[in-house]
Amino acid sequence: MFSHISTKMIQFVFFTGILLFILEFFSDGAGLLPVLFFFTLFIFIGKRTKRRTLATIFWWTGWIGLGLTAVTLWAVQFWVIAFFVLLLLQMRRSGREPVEEQAEVEELSGRIENYERDELLGNRLWGREKVGRKPFHWKDINVIGGVGDKMVDVTNTVLPQQAVIIIRHGLGSVTVYVPYEVHVVIRHSTLYGRVRLFGKEEAKRWNQTVTLRVPAADKDVPTLYIFTSLLSGDLEVERR
Repeated sequence: MFSHISTKMIQFVFFTGILLFILEFFSDGAGLLPVLFFFTLFIFIGKRTKRRTLATIFWWTGWIGLGLTAVTLWAVQFWVIAFFVLLLLQMRRSGREPVEEQAEVEELSGRIENYERDELLGNRLWGREKVGRKPFHWKDINVIGGVGDKMVDVTNTVLPQQAVIIIRHGLGSVTVYVPYEVHVVIRHSTLYGRVRLFGKEEAKRWNQTVTLRVPAADKDVPTLYIFTSLLSGDLEVERR
């Protein structure tokens, strides 16, 4: 969307908003926290209430209240203003050089003929993703996620001699099912979360790294490398 805006500018806008949020939290946290807690409680009650009408009222009251509260935050106001400013800059720069941009796109498309955009997992900020419920053609996975659970079932595909899964994720669990006839190498780091590897569950870890190598019975089989990094969440790897 902002193809004419530099990455550093986007990062500056994002981290400036985070800084404003921190400053507002410390300056007016005593008044902000009760409001957030109040509307979050409404959402929780809405999910737990069995009466549909009452649950809908609580649910939407909580979300609308959180939305109105968010609009009053300095960070959100800054991001909204910055969005429209960047949008105007994007439109202005696009109008200046439409021909050059088209020529560049045509040149790149001529160079990269075998480029494939379809991936098994996408870089999604929110939501659950599952791969492997049906047979599929294997491609190495390298994704960054935000919030949500990710599941990869490798038992419904044919692995090459070396297959790689790299998942860098924020909040949520990662589950990987691997076949018995492959070597597995795991390197997992998390700020806080539980690890369950091949039926053995460990206590929740705080800012630690786990490295494990599990060979298969046969030596001449593929090796699956699993590299995961979670801010907060559980990792589960099982054979089946």
